[in-house]
Amino acid sequence: MGARSRPPKSLLGKGPFVSCGMMALRSGGELDGSGLEAESSPVVQHGKEHGAFEISVDWSDRIVHMKLRGVWDIVTAEAFCAAILGIGRELAGRPWAILADSTEFRAQSPEVARLRQDTMVKLRTLRCEKIAVVAASAVYAMQFKRITEDSHVGNGVFPDEKSALDWIHDGRNQGKKSQPISATQPIDPRRSRLPAR
Repeated sequence: MGARSRPPKSLLGKGPFVSCGMMALRSGGELDGSGLEAESSPVVQHGKEHGAFEISVDWSDRIVHMKLRGVWDIVTAEAFCAAILGIGRELAGRPWAILADSTEFRAQSPEVARLRQDTMVKLRTLRCEKIAVVAASAVYAMQFKRITEDSHVGNGVFPDEKSALDWIHDGRNQGKKSQPISATQPIDPRRSRLPAR
């Protein structure tokens, strides 16, 4: 990862940051309770008592990596949503993706699920195109699929990180794509599965 600096700016209203190949945030909680602050380590961390999350960004690959744990209270969910939206604003302009390790994450309350769903809709407007989740719980996997439905962000649940990353990279950097057939172009009957008339 080559070093890449950006002008210092305030993220979420607290403190300046400079990003390198990976950017990270740390939320208060067990540190000093002051809320979200930027720092130079590769991990965003928040809480333990009411669930937890860690977020890091691979700027060169444009993938946000996160690890989600436990059952969140509304404060943890709000901190997470603020952090990911701040990161999304930094990545906006070109497509990017999320890879979430949710193997220790549980199904969340309706309030937390609704907040996450609203955030996913906003992420789509910031050009987030795919969210890949590695999940161990079928119940959480079903909740994830339900809350991503209205966001129109591509999503998938995977058994391991490798298959999730393969899915994220599928369709990226594949060279020139063929043009779609418009409604006014005739369809070649030799290529159609319908019987010729």
